[in-house]
Amino acid sequence: MKKIFIPIIAGVIFLAVGICFMVYGFTRDDFDAKAYSLENYEKDIREYENNLFNQITFMAEVENLEILPTEDDFFTFEGKKSESLCYEYTIENNELIIDQKWKDGIKSFFTLNTDMNITTPFIIKVPNEILNKITIDVNIGDVDIKGINIDQMYLDIETGDLNINECEINDLEFIVKCGNSDIEKTTSKIITGSVDVGDLDFISVNTETITADVSTGSCHFKGLIENNGDFSCDVGDLKLDLDGSNYRINGVGSGSAIITADVNVGDFKFDYE
Repeated sequence: MKKIFIPIIAGVIFLAVGICFMVYGFTRDDFDAKAYSLENYEKDIREYENNLFNQITFMAEVENLEILPTEDDFFTFEGKKSESLCYEYTIENNELIIDQKWKDGIKSFFTLNTDMNITTPFIIKVPNEILNKITIDVNIGDVDIKGINIDQMYLDIETGDLNINECEINDLEFIVKCGNSDIEKTTSKIITGSVDVGDLDFISVNTETITADVSTGSCHFKGLIENNGDFSCDVGDLKLDLDGSNYRINGVGSGSAIITADVNVGDFKFDYE
């Protein structure tokens, strides 16, 4: 029972701390709520040639992010800026670093209202087969990625949903603390995924090796695993709908693809041809 209550207690503590920071921000003498209204933001569009960097790192306190392919030969970044918010762009050692900056250290907790800037996503458009790696670090916000062909992708989302669709990724790794994760119609040689609180779904996914861990929530994999799969759910259901028949699941079967599945509290079901 202790394992069941630990994520709940952690969530309550996180919420309480967040509310304290929010109240502090709104009661500050120098806090101007109007400065955070959506109407005070303006677009900040930038373009970069494709030979300036081969890695992108994106960091934000609060932001919805979309990453899309483009047929152009250059990168396009559709951001935003205001008196209280801007993005700092830095190129170092073939890496473009995009870092969200807040005036006077005022953080994203203070923007949580109906006019918050998260309603307008930050959009990155990338030419295919140019980037080697994308790193995403978002505290609050959803991340949507579609149609990208890349060697490495690493994502760390504190609170928000992750959606990856129609991508080809050699090495995919993601950590979602609180939110749902959906990986669809994607091929990845290596997948490492972790969700603390939320559901994790792989639909029409092909991979050689996958490790998927969910603390509280369900996990569903539908697709092909060529070599190894390691799945675990602490509290939640696990379901595997596997393409092909070359599997050995928890010691059952004679296939060469070795699958281990562990569910502490919940149901485990699997099916293959």
